This record gives sequence, C-alpha cells and structure tokens, in this order.
Amino acid sequence: MIGAIFGRWWRVTLLVSAVGWPILLAATGAMSVGPALLGVSGLAVLNTGAGVLFHQIILRGGRRLRRAMASRRKQLTLPPANSFIGNGCHVPAAGHIGRRSAGR
Repeated sequence: MIGAIFGRWWRVTLLVSAVGWPILLAATGAMSVGPALLGVSGLAVLNTGAGVLFHQIILRGGRRLRRAMASRRKQLTLPPANSFIGNGCHVPAAGHIGRRSAGR
C-alpha cells in the first residue's frame, strides 16, 4: 500500500521500507533483532516494489493517454468556417483570388 501511494518517489519509498519495516518490527517487540530481519527487509522491499510498480504503470499509462488525446485534438482541429463551401470545395482566401500558382 505504501508503494502504491508514494510510488512517484520510488527510491525514497524503497529505502524507507527496507529500513523502516524491520525497525518497526523490532521496536514493537514483534520480532527480535537478528539475521531474520534481513529477510524481513527483503520482503518489505519486494512488497513495496510491487506497489511502486503499480503506481508507475498507472502514472505512465495516464501520461501516454493524455499525450494521445492531445495529439488527437490537434488533428481534429477544423479550418475556419469560411474556407469551405457547402459541397466541400475549397474557396481561396480573399487575398489569393485571381492569383495564379507557380505550376499553372
């Protein structure tokens, strides 16, 4: 749960879980100080790492979706209303009427 909430700052979150969880267990008397605390620290990092991974996937997926939506909005931008006539033919702007293009 901690990794999922604080996954944006994943380095600090993993460090705090590796150090904080064994300290909490030893301080409350749930576990005695000994080599088993290294295993507890490893499990804490794995558990927090899973939450961090979940957070990062959601974060990156949201960013990718936001970029895709922004580029789609740019593609859907319509030209000014006076540049097309009813049948879809392009009407040149007022300053370009009567001018010939270089290829004609």
